[in-house]
Amino acid sequence: MACEKVTYDSINDDTMRALRVVMKAKDLPLPDGDEGDLRSESFNVTAHFKHDRETQTLEVTVTDKPFFIPCSIIDNKIKDAVTEARQKV
Repeated sequence: MACEKVTYDSINDDTMRALRVVMKAKDLPLPDGDEGDLRSESFNVTAHFKHDRETQTLEVTVTDKPFFIPCSIIDNKIKDAVTEARQKV
């Protein structure tokens, strides 16, 4: 079951580095590179991400999740990680 794409603005390279650290601690490891898939074993969630350095945006689309976990919970977890990463930069 997939969720709608969520776009985050003002994501520069420093924010992406901080976000990788934050998301790894939350068991949502964000792989190196500007595009790829992340997988959380504990939440059984898979998502695709794309970081556009030029526009400084990050797009995240949950591509698979358990039916009983609402998209809003996953989106909020990622949003909280982005907020925390921004505070570290």
